[in-house]
Amino acid sequence: MKAKISVIIPVYNVENYIEKMLESVRNQTFTDFEVIIINDGSSDGSQQIIDRFCREDERFHSYQQPNGGVSSARNKGLEMAGGEYVVFYDPDDYIPEDALKAMFTAAKEELADLIIGKMELFNLGESYVIKPTEALAKQKKIDVFDKSFNWSFSVCNKMFRREVIEQLHLRFEALAHGEDGVFLFQFVHGCKTITGCKEVVYHYLRRPFWEGHSVTQSANLSALEDLLTVFKRLISTVEGSYARRYDELKENPKTREIELEAFENTYRDYRSNLYARFVQTSLLGEYYRLLWKLELPAFELVEQYVRQFKDHIFPQTWKSHILERNKDLSLQKKLLLTADEVSEMPVMSFVLSDRISENMADLIVAGLYNQEFPAFEILAHENLKGHINEAWTEKKNFHFISKEKDIAAFKKNALNSLKGEFVNFIDEDMIVPRRLIKQMYDAIAGKGDNNSIPDFITVSLKQMTSGQYRELQSQATVFIKEFVSQKIRTPYNQLDWMWGNKLFHVQALKAKKVLFSNDPAADMNRLYNNSRYKKVGELSMVTTMSDSDILVNVKSHKVKLFYKHKLKQEAKRLEALEKEDLPVVTLSQRFRRWKNKTLRQGYKFITRKIVFPIQYRIYSRKPVEENKVIFVEARLKNISNSMIVLRNRFEQLGGYQIHDHFLRQDFARYRQQYRNASAFVKDMATAKFVFVAEANNVIGAVRKRKETTVVQTWHGCGAFKRFGFSTADYIFGGTRKQLEKYPMYKNFDLITVSSPEVVWAYKEAMNLDDKDEAVKPIGVSRTDVFFDQDFIHEARERIYQMVPQARDKKILLYAPTFRGRVAKATGPDNLDVGRLAEALTDEYVLLIKHHPIVKNVPEIPMEYQGTFAIDVTRSADIEDLLCAADICISDYSSLVFEYSLFGKPMIFFAYDLDTYFDWRGFYYDYHELAPGPVLTSTEEIIHYIRNLDTMFDQEKVQAFRERFMRSCDGHATDRILETILKK
Repeated sequence: MKAKISVIIPVYNVENYIEKMLESVRNQTFTDFEVIIINDGSSDGSQQIIDRFCREDERFHSYQQPNGGVSSARNKGLEMAGGEYVVFYDPDDYIPEDALKAMFTAAKEELADLIIGKMELFNLGESYVIKPTEALAKQKKIDVFDKSFNWSFSVCNKMFRREVIEQLHLRFEALAHGEDGVFLFQFVHGCKTITGCKEVVYHYLRRPFWEGHSVTQSANLSALEDLLTVFKRLISTVEGSYARRYDELKENPKTREIELEAFENTYRDYRSNLYARFVQTSLLGEYYRLLWKLELPAFELVEQYVRQFKDHIFPQTWKSHILERNKDLSLQKKLLLTADEVSEMPVMSFVLSDRISENMADLIVAGLYNQEFPAFEILAHENLKGHINEAWTEKKNFHFISKEKDIAAFKKNALNSLKGEFVNFIDEDMIVPRRLIKQMYDAIAGKGDNNSIPDFITVSLKQMTSGQYRELQSQATVFIKEFVSQKIRTPYNQLDWMWGNKLFHVQALKAKKVLFSNDPAADMNRLYNNSRYKKVGELSMVTTMSDSDILVNVKSHKVKLFYKHKLKQEAKRLEALEKEDLPVVTLSQRFRRWKNKTLRQGYKFITRKIVFPIQYRIYSRKPVEENKVIFVEARLKNISNSMIVLRNRFEQLGGYQIHDHFLRQDFARYRQQYRNASAFVKDMATAKFVFVAEANNVIGAVRKRKETTVVQTWHGCGAFKRFGFSTADYIFGGTRKQLEKYPMYKNFDLITVSSPEVVWAYKEAMNLDDKDEAVKPIGVSRTDVFFDQDFIHEARERIYQMVPQARDKKILLYAPTFRGRVAKATGPDNLDVGRLAEALTDEYVLLIKHHPIVKNVPEIPMEYQGTFAIDVTRSADIEDLLCAADICISDYSSLVFEYSLFGKPMIFFAYDLDTYFDWRGFYYDYHELAPGPVLTSTEEIIHYIRNLDTMFDQEKVQAFRERFMRSCDGHATDRILETILKK
């Protein structure tokens, strides 16, 4: 009886690895399989290991042949295979014990020809799931033009129906590399059903360059030519597939013209993405980024094809997939720089002192020339001559410099001689993995301007012993979450005294008065204490040093004695978090928290109860300046749209002194917050009008003089989620006692709201008497622009200029509110952007606008950035987005009240409604209030959007607008001015 699955494993000189793979196959929970091992001419002890498994398990079969390459071996395996399905595994990786079971189950559930699981990559002890494999694995029905195929050529995480392989007469071609891609694409575009398997089915072990390869070997021109042949084959395959499907659709009388056009657009986008993949991963990643090993003919061929392929890539895809991911290559200035040009303007400088071991010098240099960052130079101590291979020292970017025995003088000379913007001083035996320098560059300079670049970035170290890599406890202590996220100046930084695992901003180093001495460890400790730094624990260099070697240069006995204890405390805390979701804090952490809390409470009491009231009384002895108008923002660092219309109107009226104040509560250091608040209190003492968009206890701290009018314009419309005193019984708010102790609303003379319907809610939230006339339904100033057709037209144009592809598509706006407390606000990340893209990319573009107080917005998956989904949190005003959006998806944000003015569809994505209700609560029943569907999944959103014609209830939106936005008619600003000027 034939096995259900044939496992085919080609073997060539892998005696150190093959046992782990064979053992992982033998231990599968699914047992109905055969293993066909093709020994492709191995000259080591691989066959002895294979023979042992064949003797011990009758499901294992071996065949030996002269060396013909991996394709030849796999093809021989296909000839011998008898299973219903086939999997191809590499001999130096391994699989999880449920891999075959999970894939076979998925195959039978969907009657699939091709099953795709997740692939997990292991590198120097770290691991992560490769994103394109994850994107494919989570789908039940996978389209052949899914762009994730372009970024996942490997056959090792896939299971193939053997009958289809034979029907298509498929075999692996003898290519230097890329044979997986050709085979996969031919199968994908020839089979009927493709499904995903949600489990990790393959563990891919990425080995460093120094294991089993010639580190000085130049990039192979014939291999590059093979690669380009592979690409042409892939393009030919997908074009043939597209032509067949297009003809089928066109000949079908039920196919609508819009469906045909949508299919064309999908294919064009897919084809552009495929070209981008070859430029990014193959031409740049595998060849140009190894520029110093690239011979001139190969460089010229790479440059030729990058230029040629660029013409086939959409401009937005070129920007998001090529320019944004390769900022270090200066592709916008000149497409590709030659080695001579790079040597004249390196971005990175590596300085090698003679403190490194002579026997390690060559491997350290090889690590630099084998990594994916070409724009660098090397400055090496002359004492290292003769210990570094001439293949490196003859490069134009390699320089020997002075022989000073004095390490301080050597480094000072190097710093004055180097050309790079960033520098790495290598004083210790450290080897750079292939991708590390690019990752470090992205971490230190990939985002932001010079002012936001830290003085240095540091990465952890892994110890290399006999080909194994283990975590150093001293390094793990340096990079525990407490020290990384909070950037605490801690004595445990002494454990990171090394220079070689750091990248320094040259400009910042040169600004230091005291930099180098003959004690590098002391120099580094000093830098830790007077610099801005960033720790990136997820990146690692490799070293031969041990924990004992590191402790030699640690001066503090406390650190030497207790660093292991500190690490154990962190392990316990993380274990408790994982098991119970409860934080475990150390005694020192508790004391620090108590101290900080006490200081915060003391600062608040002294300033609100003593300092600010005294300052106000002193400055209010002066007469009120009748023409002084103050606009104050509690948290933002610019005047918000809630007040900008009013501010502009005062400027137009003329004759007024307009003062802006930004308190930056919760977002600046206490010293700066005090300066801001104190300046405002003093200025407010003589102001005629004070406008505020958000409540704050600085205004409430003083006994306001009657001559001053304080106007609360508020930053939202309607009455949705609770605030102020209305949250006293909820997790989000403070207690009533706390709110009364530091009042925020007592000095308001006028509170403008959007409708008579919501007056009661504002009175409750601000603890006002029912008879208090301060709350007036005269409209919200910020909404006036929504009745100005010129503004709406200009707003749309601003969005189109920012997102050009939006001109030809509809705009889907996702604008959720924040989660958590204000000071640590986070943005929700539950919308499945990938699923939306698959379903709606032909007709829509997705713009994502998180709440402005969210500091770290959730990332959009790389494959959809800039094409279907664009994060505009920092780049677009919400007013412009509301004017341009065709559909708005929100959750509990008050912006839905403003959006109702346009009468367009709204979707309420309330996946965490119960949790949010417990957290903050609502003024009205959520389901009754919402003028659109309340949904909890991305699939429901897609269904609603696809059926807008029948499901959108415009009358419900109009009723919602009439109820909650009745006072907003384009003249709210006029009424506000009329009210306060009359008063």
